[in-house]
Amino acid sequence: MTTIKEVAKEAGVSVGTVSRALNNSGYVSAISRERIDKAIAKLNYQPNMIARTLFHKKSNVIGLVVPDITNPFFPEMTRAIEDVASELGYTVLLCNSDGSAEKEKQYLNMFKQNYVDGAILATHPKTPESWLEANFPVIAIDRADQKRFPSVTVNNVEGAKTAVQHLYNSGSSQIALIKGSNTAIPFLERYQGYFEEMNNLNLEPIIFETGNELKILENKAHQFFKRYPEVDALFVATM
Repeated sequence: MTTIKEVAKEAGVSVGTVSRALNNSGYVSAISRERIDKAIAKLNYQPNMIARTLFHKKSNVIGLVVPDITNPFFPEMTRAIEDVASELGYTVLLCNSDGSAEKEKQYLNMFKQNYVDGAILATHPKTPESWLEANFPVIAIDRADQKRFPSVTVNNVEGAKTAVQHLYNSGSSQIALIKGSNTAIPFLERYQGYFEEMNNLNLEPIIFETGNELKILENKAHQFFKRYPEVDALFVATM
């Protein structure tokens, strides 16, 4: 592996000059910088990122914590975060918490030890105080504790109202709410919006509680539609 000393020798400059050029710190003449760039290309030099991270305490890595990446909601969100991060020169480190306080603690410690530049929480932290005391910026998205952390969210109440209104304007009047067992804030807000708009339209709410056992969900769905054959639209608030 090529070393910084070999780059300096090839470029005819000091190691310190190469270091300043690589780190964009201090003065490096245009001629010296050009020589260094050519030497790096010729020798295929790759900076030691671990050493640079330790020196600068900056890794250009953003930690992303989600409950479970297999949930259909999170892959698209993760891809969007990664695309933007890449454009800005950052790498995303994806972590699945599985709702475990122990895993969350491990990820937090790993982020600290590896000097991540920030973290995005798309889950409800089990130990919010620990994240609040982290030595890097933390932002919540969608599911996290929106009152304690800076957050990026949508107006779920108004979104649910708009969805119900759209179904009604499309000719539906027997609009059922698909309600899971999740009590996360976004879902509760969607439930609220559904009930408020159904009341505004003088429509009777119809609730299908899915629970969290996928094995019996199909059977429950058959029973539900047998009981409510008049249902002509579904508002899926959670999966």
